[in-house]
Amino acid sequence: MPWELWDSKLIQPNPPSSGILGIAILMMSLCDQVDIYEFLPSKHKTDVCYYYQRYFESACTMGAYHPLLFEKNMVKHLNLSTDEDIYLLGKAILPGFRTIRCGA
Repeated sequence: MPWELWDSKLIQPNPPSSGILGIAILMMSLCDQVDIYEFLPSKHKTDVCYYYQRYFESACTMGAYHPLLFEKNMVKHLNLSTDEDIYLLGKAILPGFRTIRCGA
């Protein structure tokens, strides 16, 4: 079992989704601002898993294999737009890493 190495560290064996890796690692590193849509479901929420495929499964939105609840909470915490933008438009705005200023 590949995760046995980490058992003593209590690391979650489910890897982050490719979506959050692309957003948080790549785009937030390259851009001053990242606009993402429907990562946090709007009032238009569906069970469609992928924008390019008509495959329906509620686990795609709420998470089963990937830690989507954690990922969605992180995006909500970093979001610069309003709750109304999320609910009405499905839009969250994340700051790029170089624009984040940590306080003392």
